Amino acid sequence: MAEEEPKTYRGNCHCAAFVFEAKLPEIKKLQGCNCSYCHKDAFLYARLKGQEDLVFEKGKLEDLVSYQFGPKGIDHMFCGKCGTTIVVKGHARSFQHGQLPNLWDMELDHFDGASFGSKYEIPEFEGPKPEGEGEGIKFYTGSCHCGAVRVGINTFPLDKTYNKFMTECNCSFDNRAGCAWIYPSAKRVSIQGEENVTVYRFNLGVWGKAFCKTCGIYLYGKYHSPPEAAIANLSEEGKKWVLGGAHLRPLNIRILNGVDLKELKLSHSDGYTNIPPGYTEP
Repeated sequence: MAEEEPKTYRGNCHCAAFVFEAKLPEIKKLQGCNCSYCHKDAFLYARLKGQEDLVFEKGKLEDLVSYQFGPKGIDHMFCGKCGTTIVVKGHARSFQHGQLPNLWDMELDHFDGASFGSKYEIPEFEGPKPEGEGEGIKFYTGSCHCGAVRVGINTFPLDKTYNKFMTECNCSFDNRAGCAWIYPSAKRVSIQGEENVTVYRFNLGVWGKAFCKTCGIYLYGKYHSPPEAAIANLSEEGKKWVLGGAHLRPLNIRILNGVDLKELKLSHSDGYTNIPPGYTEP
């Protein structure tokens, strides 16, 4: 049987410091991994045959931030400005919009990476307890992978009984990041090691996305007041979201310990279509 002709996929990090093309057999299904890193990073593999099949149009492979763990045999490489993971063996989330079917609908093979190597040691939260303790409230902890940034949150149990808004979004940022968001009050969240994050801002710059400088894991959103001129051009719904969110601390559920995402009632938000202005794929 003749070998399938490869297809060229174009991709980039969100801030477009790195733009590349990857030659692969047509992608009809992806591979996920449940290891301690890939779970937090929502990594989806698209395997390259060789390094020559990945060509950078902008930026260089060696300029990506590299993170290793465990036996240190694999480099997880991400953009130091926006945090988008680009390379382990090819990350399909960084491919540009419209080249793949909706990632939520694609068939996914699962690789049991958690069964390899020594057991991941969960970084212990040592920061101050947040506000919000009370009846029916549970305290969760979480962290980036390397443990430089750790969080604690008081919330209703994050299981099938949780009925507040939580979502995965396909906007230009979240489709690359793979975050699953909840929106607690900032008072209910405590951050340890906030000096170890890079906050990436785009669009109106209202919601900065905080990721660990060392391992690249996205952790939370940080609110920044928008300029008045920008607010004036928003729809009423947009103003409600921008101005009404100042008290929130959006949190990536993937970083929390003891939470099974399969139990949660995660909605799917079409941010790529509905959040103005549109993103220009480089």
